[in-house]
Amino acid sequence: MARALGLMYLTAPTVGVAVLLLPHAPDMNEAAVLAVIAVAYAFVPLLMRFPRVPAPAFGVMIAFSNVLVTLVVIFGGESSGPYAFFYVWATPLAFAFFSLGHALAQAAVAGALYGLGLATVSTSSGGEAGRWLLTMSTLLVAGLLVRAITGALREESERLERERRLHAVEINDNIVQGLVLAKAFGERGLLEQSQKAVSDTLASAQQIIGDLVGDEALDQGSLRRSIAAEPLRAVPREPPAADD
Repeated sequence: MARALGLMYLTAPTVGVAVLLLPHAPDMNEAAVLAVIAVAYAFVPLLMRFPRVPAPAFGVMIAFSNVLVTLVVIFGGESSGPYAFFYVWATPLAFAFFSLGHALAQAAVAGALYGLGLATVSTSSGGEAGRWLLTMSTLLVAGLLVRAITGALREESERLERERRLHAVEINDNIVQGLVLAKAFGERGLLEQSQKAVSDTLASAQQIIGDLVGDEALDQGSLRRSIAAEPLRAVPREPPAADD
C-alpha cells in the first residue's frame, strides 16, 4: 500500500513541476507551489523505505495528499487550473485498500477540500460548480472501478489458493499415502500387495494429472522434468543386450 502511495507522491509533484514550466496563470504563486511540491517529495523516502505503514496512517496520508492538492489549487491562481486533476490520483487507493465506507469518506474529504479551494480562488469565468461536479464524479467512478478490479483479483487469488490446498490434500491422500502403503507391504515381504499399491497409486496420480491438465492436448514429453527425480536416477539401468 505504502509504495503505491509513495509512487503517487513521487509522480504527482514531478508533473506539477512540469506544469510550472508550461504557460500558466499569471496569478500563480510559483514559490508557494514549489514549497508544496517539496513537501510532497519529502514523504517519498519515508513511504518507500517503510512499506508496512499501519492502515490508519495510510488513510491519513491519502487525506493529506488531498490537502496538498488543495494548496496547489489555491496557489495556482485560477479555479480552472490543471492541478485539480490530482484529486483523482490518491483517493482511488482508498477504494482499493479500505472498506467502501472509508473510501467514500475519503472522497467526501476530497470534495470538501476542492470546494474550499474553488471558493478561495478568485475567478471571473464562473462554472466552479460544474468543475467540482465533473472532478468529483470522475473521482468516484475511478474509485469504484479500482475497487471492482481489485475485488475481482482478490477473489481469483483466494480461489486459486483454495484449489492449491485441495490439490495438496488430494496428492497426500491418494499418492503419498499410497506410496507409504506400498513401502509398508514391501518391508513385510508382501510383494504382490506392494505392487498392487504402486499400481493403484500410479492410476490415482494419472487421474489427478488428467484433472489438472483438463482437455488440453499435450505433446509427448511436454511435462518432462528438466532434471530427473533422484529416485529415478538412482535406479540402475539394464545393460543393452549383446548382439548375437
